[in-house]
Amino acid sequence: MTLARNLILIGANEPLGYSILEQLEQRHELYPGMEQLAAYDLKEASPIQKLDLADLNELERALEGYGPETSVMNVAAYHNVDGAETPQGQKESHRASVEGPRNLAHLARQKKFRVIHLATAYGYGKSDKGLFTEQDRLDPNCQYATDKVAGQHAIEEVGGWALVTEALYGPKGKHFIRAVLDKIYLEDTAAVVQDQTGSPTYTRDLATLFVTLAVSEQEVLPRGRIHAVNQGACSRAEWAEEAVRYLQRKKRLPPVARIDRIGTDQFNNREYNGRWKYHEQVRKGEDLTHVRLVAHRPINCSLATPILNLHGLSLRPWKEALHNYLDNEYRPPK
Repeated sequence: MTLARNLILIGANEPLGYSILEQLEQRHELYPGMEQLAAYDLKEASPIQKLDLADLNELERALEGYGPETSVMNVAAYHNVDGAETPQGQKESHRASVEGPRNLAHLARQKKFRVIHLATAYGYGKSDKGLFTEQDRLDPNCQYATDKVAGQHAIEEVGGWALVTEALYGPKGKHFIRAVLDKIYLEDTAAVVQDQTGSPTYTRDLATLFVTLAVSEQEVLPRGRIHAVNQGACSRAEWAEEAVRYLQRKKRLPPVARIDRIGTDQFNNREYNGRWKYHEQVRKGEDLTHVRLVAHRPINCSLATPILNLHGLSLRPWKEALHNYLDNEYRPPK
C-alpha cells in the first residue's frame, strides 16, 4: 500500500524515530517521497540527511515543495536534563527545544502541513497530583522542561499535535529500564529512586500513534496537547521491581536479584559523593570543577489519557508493554 500523504520524519536517528520507521515498513510500502531527517546528533556515517532544525533557512530548504498533503513528525530532542543547567547546555537546549519547534511552527503556519511533535511530561514539574490530564497547568521546574514547554506551545499555537509522553524505552538507545537490568545482571542488585512516579512508555506503542496521526486522511484526534503514554503509573522503583519479578518468573534472573529503594537525594549522594548541587545552590564565583549541577526532576509525571481513551486510541497498560519488551527485546549484557 502506497501512502497518500507525504511523510517527513525529523529525528529519524532517535530511538522513537527507529520505531516509527519500523512501523511504516511493516504497515506500508514506504512512500517514495519519504524524507528521513536527523537533528543535532547525527553520526558521520549515517545515511540519514542531517538537519539543523534551529536554522530556519536550512529547514525551509528541507521542506521546500511540501504543503497541506504533508505530515511532519518531529521526534528530535535534546536529552541532557542535567546538562541544560550549565551555560553551554542552556544554549544547546534552547536551540533544540525552543528555536527548532518555533521554526517548524512558523513553516507549518505558512505551508499548512500537519505537525506531530514530541513533548515531555516534565512540563508539569512543580505540580503534584494523582494523574495529570490535558487540562492541567504546565509548570516546569528545570531549564530542560522550561525549554520543552516553550517549544510545545509554539506547535500547539499553529494547530499541531503535541504528544506528551514519559519515560520512553524500547529496542534502541539508552534508557532507564535497560540500564537497571544490566546492572542487576552484573551485580544482582540496583538502587532505584522510589520518590519519582510516572507512566513508562514503550516506543513501539507510541510509534503506532505517531504513524496513525501522520497517515490518516481524516484527523482522528483534536489538535493540541495529547497525553500519549502506556496506561497507568508507577514509581521508578516499582517499574524496576516489576521487570525483575517478571524475569525471575521466566527463570531469566536468579532469586537473589533485587531492587534497593532509595530517595532522589540519596541517589545523587551515592553517585557523586555529595559533590552535586541544584542550580540555585551555586554561589557566585564558586569553583565548580568537582561539582555536578543537577536538575530538579518532577516528583510526579503520571499521566491520564482521557482524549486518547475517548477516541479509541489509548495505549495498552504499562505492565503489558513492559512484559512484551522483556520477552522480545531485552537481552542481558555479555
